[in-house]
Amino acid sequence: MRMSRLFLLGSILLTSISAQASQITFNFDFSRLQIGTLHVYRGSEGWLTESVYAGKGIATVVDNGLAPYLQKGQSFDTYCVDLLHDIYSGANPEVQLESMGNWTQENTAANGMSNPGSFPWSNNPYAGEAAAFLYNTYRNDGAGLADKQYREAGLQLSIWEVLYEGNSGAAGAPSFKTGDGNIYFTNFDGRVMGFATSYLNSIPQYDTLSGYDALWLETANWGTGLGAQNQDFIGPTATPEPASLLLVGSGIFLIGGKVLKQRKNRKNPNTLPSA
Repeated sequence: MRMSRLFLLGSILLTSISAQASQITFNFDFSRLQIGTLHVYRGSEGWLTESVYAGKGIATVVDNGLAPYLQKGQSFDTYCVDLLHDIYSGANPEVQLESMGNWTQENTAANGMSNPGSFPWSNNPYAGEAAAFLYNTYRNDGAGLADKQYREAGLQLSIWEVLYEGNSGAAGAPSFKTGDGNIYFTNFDGRVMGFATSYLNSIPQYDTLSGYDALWLETANWGTGLGAQNQDFIGPTATPEPASLLLVGSGIFLIGGKVLKQRKNRKNPNTLPSA
């Protein structure tokens, strides 16, 4: 698929710089965001049902701590990849870069119940890559201003769907639908649901997604459990200049074993990734 080799190289390089951190400011235009109801199954925790805003945010990099991948003053469209935390407009948490190919989220236990494991579920090993495909394909869709806020909200729903759909005990690739399954949505405008469905229907064959990638903006969380600050987001993958590649090249061989081990674990349907 398109640029798959560059994306794969980006995943390896991102692993080598994941210790770098910097602040990013996240802003949201609530007049454009769409409101509806989210339903997500959390294993032994049961169902989480709540009203949510859906749409894009604008991320702005505060300093050069994430260079060469993100530059000071750079702004870009971003979407939430974290349903277990909250964030407010204007927040500027510390952010660490990772690859969406490595996306995981601890499924935090609540109300004294046992920890139900982590997302993605065991039959959804390419969740992060599917989200990267959607983000890279539709964040700049070139379709003009008509219905743009509904397209943005539909993209957000489709990203949540591919990240959280699945089952810890099921075999085979998950089925992505906005109206049922282990995550679904109600009370959204019909245009939002229509765009989300069309985006989900465009996803390539599931086992071919391994080459797609984007940045996982992993924020420093303030507190633990549902509702704690801050949310994680998805961002654009940038390929560093050749000089920068030389600086990190020596680390590629050291981390290669780790990357290969992660990929092998993905092929085991009984292995749940840790957060």
